[in-house]
Amino acid sequence: MQSINAKILASAVGNKLAVFWQSDIRKVILLVIGWRFLLVWAMAAIFQKFPVSHVVYTKQMPFIHLLQATMQADSGLYYIIATSWYPNSGLSCLDAFYPLYPFALRLGDQAGIGVVFTGFLINLISTAIASCYLWLLARDYFSSKALAWRTLFVFLLFPSAVFLAAVYTESLFCATVFASMYYLSKRRWLAASLWIGLATAIRAPGSILIVVALIHFVRIWLTERKGKPFDRSGLWLLLCPVGIIGTLLYQYWHQGDALVIIKVYNICWTWRHFNPNVFATYYSWIYNGVTALLKKNYAAGMDSLVIVFPWTLGLISVFFLRKERFLFGSFALLNWWLIASFTTAESANRYALPIFPIYLLIVDRLPKEYHFLAWITTSAAWFGIWLCVLTTGLWGG
Repeated sequence: MQSINAKILASAVGNKLAVFWQSDIRKVILLVIGWRFLLVWAMAAIFQKFPVSHVVYTKQMPFIHLLQATMQADSGLYYIIATSWYPNSGLSCLDAFYPLYPFALRLGDQAGIGVVFTGFLINLISTAIASCYLWLLARDYFSSKALAWRTLFVFLLFPSAVFLAAVYTESLFCATVFASMYYLSKRRWLAASLWIGLATAIRAPGSILIVVALIHFVRIWLTERKGKPFDRSGLWLLLCPVGIIGTLLYQYWHQGDALVIIKVYNICWTWRHFNPNVFATYYSWIYNGVTALLKKNYAAGMDSLVIVFPWTLGLISVFFLRKERFLFGSFALLNWWLIASFTTAESANRYALPIFPIYLLIVDRLPKEYHFLAWITTSAAWFGIWLCVLTTGLWGG
C-alpha cells in the first residue's frame, strides 16, 4: 500500500513539475534563477582571490561570504543609507540616491536578514520580472518564441549585465522599464502608469518614461481619433509622475529642499558637466579613444571606445526597428540623449542595460545561427572579463 501511495505521489509531483516546466514564463524564471546562482558563485570564487570590500559589516547575515562580492562601489553607499539613513541637515552625496531602494534594503535589515541578502532577493526577483516582460516584448515584436529566447539570452549575457547581480538599482529599474513598455504596447494605461510611477521613484532616467508614454498615447489618439470618442482610460497616465513627486516631497520633508537631489550633483559630481550637445560629447569620446590607441595607450583607448559602443547601438536601434518604432524608438533615443548629455559618462555601459531595443536589434540583425552563436560567445567572453575586473572593486566600469 505504501509503495502504491509513493508511486501515486511521485506521479502527481511529476505531473505538477511537467505543467510548471511547460509554461514559457516559468521557464524564464527558472533560467534566471539558475543564471543568477551561477553568477554569484563565480563572483564569490573571484572575490576569494581578489578580496576587496568597501563595507565593514557590523553583524552576521545569511550567505555573507557568498554574497559579499556583490557589494562594491555604490553598493557600499546603499548599505550606508540602509543602515544609517540620510543625514538630517546639510547636503551629502548620499542625497543623490533615490530613497525607495535603500528603504527596501532597510526593511530587510530591520527584519533580521541583512542588507546584502535583502539586496540579493530584490535583485533576483527584479531580474526575473524584467526577463519575463522582455521575453513577452520580444515574442510580440518578432512573433516568434525562438527569437524571444534569443533576446533574453542577449540580455543576460550582455557584458554589463554583471551589474544585475550587484546591490544596485539596475535589475529593479529594468523590471519597471520592461513592464512599462509592455503595458504601453498593449494600451493598458493603468498598469503602465503604475510601473512608470515606480520607475520614477528608483532612478532619474525613469522620468523619461513619462515623456515616452505621452508621445505614445498622443500618437495613437491623433491617428485613431476619427469617429471615435476620446479614450478616457488614457487619463490614468496622469499617475506616471507619482514616484518622482513622492521623492521630491520626501526630500522637502526630510531636508527642507525638494531639489536637493539635483543640487547635490554640483557638489559631489563637479566633473560630470551637463552638455546637451550630445554629438560633441560623442565626438570627444571617439577622438580620445583613437588618439590613445595611436599613442599606444591601449587601455585608455579601448575604455573610451567601449563606452561609445552602447550609445551607438542605442541610437542605431531607433532607425532599424520593425515594429513600435515610436514607442521603442522614442525611449531608446531619449535614454541615449540623457546618457550622452554628460561629458563624463564612465557608467554608460550599465546605464545601457534598460535600453532593450539594443537586444531586439542584435537578434534581428543576426539571423544566421552561426552569426548569433559568435555574438553570444564574444559577449560571454566580455562578460567574464568584466566579472573578473569589476569584482575586484572597480564596479564603476
